[in-house]
Amino acid sequence: MEQLSHSEKAHDTADDLKFELKKVKEGDVTRPTETEKKRVRNAAYAAATANGQLNKWSKESLHLYFACFVSFLCACANGYDGSLFSGLSPMPFYQSAFQSGVVGNKVSLIFSMYTVGSMIGAFSAGPITDRFGRRVGMFVGGIVIIVGMIIVASAHHINQLIGGRFVLGWGISIMTVAAPGKMVGVYNNGWFGGSVPPLLSVPFGCLYINSNWSWRIPMIFQGVPAGFLEWEEFQEKIQLDGSDKRWWDYRALFATKNARWRFAMVLMISIFGQFSGNGLGYFNNVIYGQLGYEKPATQLGLNLANSCGSAVVGLTAASLSDRMPRVKVLSIGTFICALLLAINAGCNTKWAETPVDANGNLIDPPLAVARLGLAAYFLFNFVYTFSYTPLQGVYPVENLENTARAKGMALSGVLVSLVGFINTYAGPIALANIKNNYTWVFIGWDLIEASLWYLCGVETVGRTVEELDEIYNAPYPPFASRKFNATLAVTKDGKVDALVEEDS
Repeated sequence: MEQLSHSEKAHDTADDLKFELKKVKEGDVTRPTETEKKRVRNAAYAAATANGQLNKWSKESLHLYFACFVSFLCACANGYDGSLFSGLSPMPFYQSAFQSGVVGNKVSLIFSMYTVGSMIGAFSAGPITDRFGRRVGMFVGGIVIIVGMIIVASAHHINQLIGGRFVLGWGISIMTVAAPGKMVGVYNNGWFGGSVPPLLSVPFGCLYINSNWSWRIPMIFQGVPAGFLEWEEFQEKIQLDGSDKRWWDYRALFATKNARWRFAMVLMISIFGQFSGNGLGYFNNVIYGQLGYEKPATQLGLNLANSCGSAVVGLTAASLSDRMPRVKVLSIGTFICALLLAINAGCNTKWAETPVDANGNLIDPPLAVARLGLAAYFLFNFVYTFSYTPLQGVYPVENLENTARAKGMALSGVLVSLVGFINTYAGPIALANIKNNYTWVFIGWDLIEASLWYLCGVETVGRTVEELDEIYNAPYPPFASRKFNATLAVTKDGKVDALVEEDS
């Protein structure tokens, strides 16, 4: 990459973005190379990523893809549980066996015990992974999940079901802390890879089995991803005798202003990523029922469409995560989520006001309102997925220093489980008591989240480790992180050809 002289630079006007950079000879032919100016945050980083070459089909690349797929199964195991119980709740034989209802205290216990296990498991996940490596961590998590699957699939009493849910949450926590490695943007989309199979098996098969096997079979399949897990250990360069080697020592996350700002970003993505209204997904059957879609088969079909659409959106977002501006996507995306939830809540309220006759049948139901509410809820899930799903894994890793990363990710897992516990325990009770008004809680909170992202979010895309360290030592890191520090000349095929200007 060569430095341009002032005489070679293009006119610095808004209308003159293209210019002739230099002459390039190919044989006896001389041709001009047309380029465009591009503002970047770091010239060396942008040039390295743009000009780097990777043989996508080499032996090493194929081995890497397989390793990533095995890791991806860990997220699948988590996603399977997320959609499984929203599908099982309305099934008649499941209700006959446990008499839990679809909202209320029993549902709270069944759903939330999974996140209680995840919270406790997060504290054991870090030491296991640090001491024995990621492969052993995933293997141990898989064994625990299989044990939990056996407990829940063989349950004859609600207490056994609740206990099995705790064991499952513990195993999932160990597995997901060990798994992500370097492909965290795509990894988080494994949730959808796990959420689709139970939706396919329940509505198109198990729903029509007239015995307790209608709910036992989907629970047994929860152990399938865990049976495939084995991966080579991933080593990170970390301090050999620092606090990261003492399992109980979390001071590195709070010792300096730099560290506190970094962990504040982890706090934001961990809490906001679980409490932006996405927790309503555990109770999709209730959300659909509030809009008149009350048949179990219809609800399960809507769940399947929602998960498949979200998976496409999530994978699209993951493919863009290397260049996706974090703060802009999170602040704007969260604001749009609030608007879409408001439309859904308004439609729910309008539908709830529909009069009924003496037999309880709706009189002239506003079907257009129901469809609008359903569309808004689907779009909310798509926007949330685009904004948060890839960044929930990427953003904490980008912000945490190497020596504090394992502890930071473990503590992030505890926070995610804690907010998940609030969602799964408070959700059924709130839906039973205040019904569709529960959605307004998330609407107000999403507006607060959007404001905090805009004012306090630190932009990490396109920054090197050294540059982020300088940003976090600045008086106010959020504003320091959003500056563009260089102008590059970029060819039509995306390659960086020259440095036009570097800000002082």
